[in-house]
Amino acid sequence: MASVIEIERSLTVGLNEEGKIVEVTITGSEKSIFFADEDETGEPLFPELKHGQHVKLYGVVTRGNERTNSIGFLYKEHVLTCYPKQGSIVRFKPHLFLECLIVGVITRKETETDEPTEPRPKIIFDELVLIDSESNQGKLL
Repeated sequence: MASVIEIERSLTVGLNEEGKIVEVTITGSEKSIFFADEDETGEPLFPELKHGQHVKLYGVVTRGNERTNSIGFLYKEHVLTCYPKQGSIVRFKPHLFLECLIVGVITRKETETDEPTEPRPKIIFDELVLIDSESNQGKLL
């Protein structure tokens, strides 16, 4: 369950004790107590994706988070967090769960130190293009 925890997403677990709900929230900084992420081996994920590099990647949009203005982008069996260079992600709702081309810049800057040392790349994207514009999503066949 703790694998879904990220810096911008916490996990709240509740327990019903004698009619009272007791809840505990697990944040990104506490995630490692409950989940050993395979990316925490010291090795960077996708080392070929360098900080500041312009990229065009094919994958699937797996989620949208309006609060953090980010999307999840499934690329080679890993979900990368991606942020639009400008504007809201709301305009990308039709892209959810579909294959897309994302065009943007890789960032590996750590939130706290502002240094490019983050093992998991993020993408600041300019474009998110549907691969199959004739999708049947939402249509009855």
